[in-house]
Amino acid sequence: MPKVPSSTDAEREARASLRVVKRDAKRGRDKLPDDAPLGWAELLKRVFGVDGLECPDCGKRMRLRTVVEGSPAALTITTSLLRSTGPPRPPPGGDGRGVCAPA
Repeated sequence: MPKVPSSTDAEREARASLRVVKRDAKRGRDKLPDDAPLGWAELLKRVFGVDGLECPDCGKRMRLRTVVEGSPAALTITTSLLRSTGPPRPPPGGDGRGVCAPA
């Protein structure tokens, strides 16, 4: 039986970008070497001047937990988001504010 590839080129590229972002976050680096692949957060910062990992509510640094790209899960997630008919419900016992994952 032929081996089925476990991931696509885009998924491998996304994981490589995530590794670079995580590595640089640990080192506290803002500048990447010229030959390093750029993550989406760095691209947003360069093009639009927006920090993609800054929490819009409190301004603290957020962590990228997962990348979903090019899989049936991505289609399921986006389809369910399109079906949404209003703002998300707050968590039990709270108003939904201040639910940030600090770096």
